[in-house]
Amino acid sequence: MTQVKRIKYLRIAAAFPNPGNILRPGQFGRIKAETEVRHNALLIPQVAVFEFQGLHQVYVAGTDGKAHVETVNLGAQVGANWVAESGISAGDKVIIDNLQKLREGVPVSPHAAATAASQTASTSAGR
Repeated sequence: MTQVKRIKYLRIAAAFPNPGNILRPGQFGRIKAETEVRHNALLIPQVAVFEFQGLHQVYVAGTDGKAHVETVNLGAQVGANWVAESGISAGDKVIIDNLQKLREGVPVSPHAAATAASQTASTSAGR
């Protein structure tokens, strides 16, 4: 099975200020633009995703207290996260730490990871 990615190229003309003539004739720049907005997208931290024989997989803490491997289809990358197209659902507990030690069926005791905002707040409060 061959995986085909569809890439859209848009030709855009734009006028913008160029103080000091930083950009000269013949030079170009790259622009990123939002071409799609997804509401309620499921994001997986990039550190949780690993590739095995061409498949993207994550470890999920099951309701039985054990780690289980789930194959996921990934969409666009958003910052340090991937959009999960399929393979896991909202509420699944994705494991992001000690991935080298994990195997299918290994007992785990999951806890919520600190968010980036709370880590920043606790770091600046501790100074």
